[in-house]
Amino acid sequence: DETSQYLLTKHTTQLTLSDGKQSFPFNIPYLDGASSINASLVYLMSTQLGLSAQAITEQFLSLPVISMRLELIQGIAQNQIINDAYNVDINSLTIGFQFLLQQASNGKKIIILGELNKDKSTSMLPHLSEMNSEELIAHLIYIGPSSNLSLYEHSVTHFPSIDSFLSNPL
Repeated sequence: DETSQYLLTKHTTQLTLSDGKQSFPFNIPYLDGASSINASLVYLMSTQLGLSAQAITEQFLSLPVISMRLELIQGIAQNQIINDAYNVDINSLTIGFQFLLQQASNGKKIIILGELNKDKSTSMLPHLSEMNSEELIAHLIYIGPSSNLSLYEHSVTHFPSIDSFLSNPL
């Protein structure tokens, strides 16, 4: 029956779990929703196993930031780059899309998506097109087979391979 809420700051997420009687606030050094869910589950399980809330929250603050999983990088000219090269599936695409909207709420948003699989049935493009139905993303740079381009309904720049992308700077 426990509920949770979270507040994002520039470098941490402040989470508060509640059992209806008490609130349990703590911070984690991650900004994405999946990490908030994971931390909430770890917190709840750890308290059930008898660990003190103070010990748990202190350990959360020492968690390392995992490179290449929703990594926020400062670019040039006040740009922000979100690197989510960990994997490409519907869930990670959704989490990355939400993270992008949270972090770059006012700026122009561009996604670079690479798919090397030629099978249209496994392409992420229909899911990305559906998530972008309100055209929150200004442009997609797509690296993959041209046969998949019909699956995306918005503005796209296409590169057939990683080599062609790297040899044609934007």
